[in-house]
Amino acid sequence: MLIRFHSGCRFLNLFFFVLTSITFSQVQRINISGIVTDEKSGEALFGANILLYQDSLKQSEMLRGAATNKYGFFSLPSVPVDDYYIFASSIGYKTSVIKIILSDTSSSYRIDIQLYEKPYTLDEVVVEDRRETDFSRTTSTIEVDPALVQKLPSLGGESDIFRALQLLPGVTAATEISTGLYVRGGSPDQNLTLIDGVVVYNPSHLGGFASTFNSDVLRNIKLIKGGFPAEYGGRLSSILDITMREGTKEKFKGSANINSISSRITLEGPFDTASTFILSGRVMYLDKILPVSDEFNSIPRYDFFDFNGKVNYVLSEKDKIFISGFYSKDNIIEAPSSRDVGFNISWRNATANLTWTNFSSSTSFSNTSLMYTNYFFSTIIRDKMPVQQPLDFLTTSEIHD
Repeated sequence: MLIRFHSGCRFLNLFFFVLTSITFSQVQRINISGIVTDEKSGEALFGANILLYQDSLKQSEMLRGAATNKYGFFSLPSVPVDDYYIFASSIGYKTSVIKIILSDTSSSYRIDIQLYEKPYTLDEVVVEDRRETDFSRTTSTIEVDPALVQKLPSLGGESDIFRALQLLPGVTAATEISTGLYVRGGSPDQNLTLIDGVVVYNPSHLGGFASTFNSDVLRNIKLIKGGFPAEYGGRLSSILDITMREGTKEKFKGSANINSISSRITLEGPFDTASTFILSGRVMYLDKILPVSDEFNSIPRYDFFDFNGKVNYVLSEKDKIFISGFYSKDNIIEAPSSRDVGFNISWRNATANLTWTNFSSSTSFSNTSLMYTNYFFSTIIRDKMPVQQPLDFLTTSEIHD
């Protein structure tokens, strides 16, 4: 019995030793996470590269790597306890090198990184490649920088993201003045257009003459021409996913643009150290110009306006709230010289989005949104010279989501 007792004790000691070793090894791994932002404006940087090395010269093998999502969040899971160097980089920004020391006192390590802008001046670059024969590896997602859209030639001095997208392969336009996107043979009504994740059912002014989105307030433009992710649902032609800016935290500033038929103004800045805003409005005043001469009495009267706004508020280190909205309205009526038939056609778009982002842990990220969208269209046709009873016509349609 005594021998069996000692054997049992040895077995229990071995069991507790193995259990302690497993528990100890689990504690030795740390999850690193954080947010990457622009140092000047405070905007989250999408697609920034985060690399983890054990030396500051990158001579050792890279241990971990990640890219930030559109909220600037990154995560490097299960990193052993030791001293490391984090390299954070993004196009147009100076690479930041930060030394971190991981200890077994906690299972997570939070580090937020701010990157400084750095312009790059390059010499002449010659790019050579072979013709692609295997198209199975090509991607159908294209991202366009809003700053590039503003530099492209525009009609009437008004930059238009839809006209910029028409220059991409696989995208065509019906006419020279139309902004409708015909992607791979599909019609414009087969495209899904989103602004901050909310559906916009009619994203154009004057039957496709101009888009309803002001390029001054846009941060990212993504066009998906095929292989749509499940989060977008089913669409026949394409997905246009537009993200608005959050506003700069540096100082209050604004910009204005005046052209022959419309004007726009943009204001942005900080409310305080924890919140920022950006507001933009545009109005067309062609209907106010045409009455200056009787020669224009045969032209129908048309006007529109649109508004974009977004407010960003940081609740805590782990929680942030975004409130964004979009509204546009168009109206076209008969020409003053029309004496037999009158008409009034109007349509409007309205969206609202309340988003709460939460970094609940070093390896998980949650995004909760409350969204609302409304589209209204009405047509009124009046008989100005009725013989007996006036033959008036009215139709309306409306969508609430």
